[in-house]
Amino acid sequence: LRNILLRRRKRDMLPNLPPVMSTDLAINLNQEEKRVYKGLEGDFLKWWDEEVKGNKFAVQLHKGIAISKLHALRLYAIKPKLRKIRSLTDEILERGEKVVIATTYREPAQDISDMFGTSQVCYIDGSVSGLDRARRIYEFQNNPDKKVAVITEAGSQSITMTAANNLIIVNDPWTWAAKQQTIDRLHRIGQRKQVNVINLMARGTVDFHIRR
Repeated sequence: LRNILLRRRKRDMLPNLPPVMSTDLAINLNQEEKRVYKGLEGDFLKWWDEEVKGNKFAVQLHKGIAISKLHALRLYAIKPKLRKIRSLTDEILERGEKVVIATTYREPAQDISDMFGTSQVCYIDGSVSGLDRARRIYEFQNNPDKKVAVITEAGSQSITMTAANNLIIVNDPWTWAAKQQTIDRLHRIGQRKQVNVINLMARGTVDFHIRR
């Protein structure tokens, strides 16, 4: 393929960009959270064994149901992370830096936004119109009072957030490419600081399976 394709890596084209430092942070569930999560997980595994396992046609037939049940597991795994997000964000703000908090889902994104109040939050999900999205991004990039950006995967395409050099990924997207796109919101032309990426994972949940 080298004879017909030209592959250009970002590190080759933009050698002066600062580095990306990625850290995994495992979060423990409390006893009640473990009980609820194990119940959801047990329901999924029981359904899989009874309806799908060993039947390749059933895999295709029930793909939508399987994804829906996995989404339920992923959403619940976010719950214990909310406690840590607050303290992590406070530490970043105390350093005088901005932070972007990214998640796949709108519901926890709204909950995270509510933690900090509208005065310092730039909130963007897939429902935000193009003009309003551009206004919010401009504010985050230029207003020192807008210190926290909360974005969903659907709302984070083709935006620049180089005013921040800290990224908290609440849950990994389904694909590596989608995750890299999220990091690239910060790690692009205009970024002058090392980009610090914190990957949150809930112990004993689907988070670890997705990472593998």
